[in-house]
Amino acid sequence: MIKKTRHQLICHHTAEILYEGWFENIKLCVEAAVIDHVNLDGVNLEGVNLACANLDDAQMAGANFKDANLNGANLSESVFDYAVMQGADLNHACFAMSSLMNVNMLDASFANTDVTDAIISGCQFSCPSVFTTAFKRAEIFKSCDYRQDNNKTFSMTKPPVVISGLSRDIVYLDNIIKIGGEFFLKGDLVAAGDSHLEFIYGSEIASFLRPILYEGTTQY
Repeated sequence: MIKKTRHQLICHHTAEILYEGWFENIKLCVEAAVIDHVNLDGVNLEGVNLACANLDDAQMAGANFKDANLNGANLSESVFDYAVMQGADLNHACFAMSSLMNVNMLDASFANTDVTDAIISGCQFSCPSVFTTAFKRAEIFKSCDYRQDNNKTFSMTKPPVVISGLSRDIVYLDNIIKIGGEFFLKGDLVAAGDSHLEFIYGSEIASFLRPILYEGTTQY
């Protein structure tokens, strides 16, 4: 006989019990609440293992997913506005057609994360793995920030563009170019001339990159 435990889903803002029942684990409890169309705004799921959970069509604005395992979770067609996903594992998670407005994703990890047709606005990121995400597939991407290790913040008003396959990947942000772990103002990179590119990539690859990088800086 499978042992079941009484689980409660509690709002971390008000301590109100949003949903409860007897389940084998907390993930099944959350999935049942979503299937029953329970409003889980503000639910406290900090550190919870929700790997591969099916949370399609969830209402979880302001939810606390800090350090939660959302690896492979189906989070599509859901509302996560003002949620905290700091330190969460978002690898292989699917946010297709979901709303992610003003979500704290600092230190959250990304790999094969699907954001197709999602609304992403006012979010905060800091893990370099975020640049593996195809934000250009989102319906809306605007007003986001990337925070460097020293807490310096760079704006991302549009999806970052990534050039990969090099010894150091290149990422275009608004007025910044990230080369490996270094961040350069686009104008400063132009002023530095070709020497820095040649030092990193060698003359042959530098000559290939030069028109691509410098053409992208002409408007700044």
